[in-house]
Amino acid sequence: MNPFANIRAFWAFFLRELRAAVLNRFIYLFGLLALAAGLVPRWADPNSGAETAAYALLPAALYLIPLFSLLTGIGSAQNEEEESMLLMSQPVGAGPRVLGKFAALWLIIGVASLLLMAPSLVFGAAAADLRFLWFHVLGTGGIFVAFGLCVGISVTDRVKAYLTGLCLWLVFLVGFDLVALVSARQAFAQSNPDGWIALLMASPLDALRIHALLELGRIPFDPTSLPPLGRWWLVDTVRWFTLLSAAWITIFLAWSWCRLERRRF
Repeated sequence: MNPFANIRAFWAFFLRELRAAVLNRFIYLFGLLALAAGLVPRWADPNSGAETAAYALLPAALYLIPLFSLLTGIGSAQNEEEESMLLMSQPVGAGPRVLGKFAALWLIIGVASLLLMAPSLVFGAAAADLRFLWFHVLGTGGIFVAFGLCVGISVTDRVKAYLTGLCLWLVFLVGFDLVALVSARQAFAQSNPDGWIALLMASPLDALRIHALLELGRIPFDPTSLPPLGRWWLVDTVRWFTLLSAAWITIFLAWSWCRLERRRF
């Protein structure tokens, strides 16, 4: 297929998604909630809120942004179901469609994340801490937007898609932790600590939580006491989170692309 046609198709779906977002009240609600959550550090502690702002914003980064990103992705995919046959009849592959929608939604999540950080930045919070948190929030938002598209494309019924997405969100939220907690006292985990650490490394929300505790909470630790994989991970958390986000996003977008391509036949 002509690569220029794919580029034009990508921009067409990208701009189409942005126009749809302008008319979507859910997106405005998302932005308002992010802004309100950004004001929490100031409301909770007017005197020293700026010093601990990034740490106080961590719950929103762990719960609000991923959940709304997931729901935004599912809603976007479901909104095209009625015209799916028309879109599939066009001489354009599924790749530009998926990537265009994802890029537009990720941009929206990035703006909402800025709204989350803006109040604390205005009130004098450390820019380095907010930049660190924003980078992780952006990566997590991208993962769950791609996840939402994956669920919305795979499950054609709207109600079932949202229920499936919420159940899988809970798996990401607590599933990895439960497995790690249950396996921590098992002989296999004790004899293979790298495997147990890899389980935490694979979870974007656990990675975000641990990175924030070390970076924002200023928790000291001795990396020499950790297994080799743990030392590699925690010495450079930003590099790992970049790789982790890219891996999850690629997996979800590839699945979405495959599902749309299968519908063509």
